[in-house]
Amino acid sequence: MTEATLVNLSGGPTSPAEAPLATYHLATPPASLSPPVKRKTLVPSTRQGKGLPTDPAIRAQNLALAQEKARKNREAWAKLTLRQTWADEAHMKGYLRRAGIWISNKQEPATEPRLRQVLRRAGVSGAEIVASVGLSPEGFNSANPNLPLWAAVALVLESTGRFHPR
Repeated sequence: MTEATLVNLSGGPTSPAEAPLATYHLATPPASLSPPVKRKTLVPSTRQGKGLPTDPAIRAQNLALAQEKARKNREAWAKLTLRQTWADEAHMKGYLRRAGIWISNKQEPATEPRLRQVLRRAGVSGAEIVASVGLSPEGFNSANPNLPLWAAVALVLESTGRFHPR
C-alpha cells in the first residue's frame, strides 16, 4: 500500500498536488521519532554467575549430584508407559526441528513446568498455548497423560500454525 492510497483512505488530500511536502516511507519511520537505545553494561562478576562455587572440589561434587539425579530420572522415565509410536512421527519431529527444539531424552514425560519452559524457548507464550490448543498447559497434560514431552510439544507447535515442517 502506498502513501497516496493511505491518504485517500484516511480522508486526506485526493491528488498528489494536495499532499503535504514532507512524507515518510511507511516501512522506515524518521530517526527523530525513535527513542535512543540504552545498553546495559555487564559487571564482570555477574558474567561468571553469581553464587556459583569456584572451588574445584565443590564443583565436582555438584556435577556428580547432577549426574546422579539425571540417572535416576532416566530410570524412572523408563518405567513409565508413555506412548512412543506415532504414525506421523517424522512430521512431528519436523515441527520440533523448525522451532529449533531438541529434547535429549525421548522418554521424558510431559510435565506442566517443562512443557511451558520448552515452548517459551520456542517463542510460544502461555496465551498462545491456550488460544491454539484450547486448554492451559495443566489441562493439556491432564487430558493427555501418556504423552512424552517431545510429542506434547510437537502437538502444541502444530496447533499454533506458526511452525511448518520442512
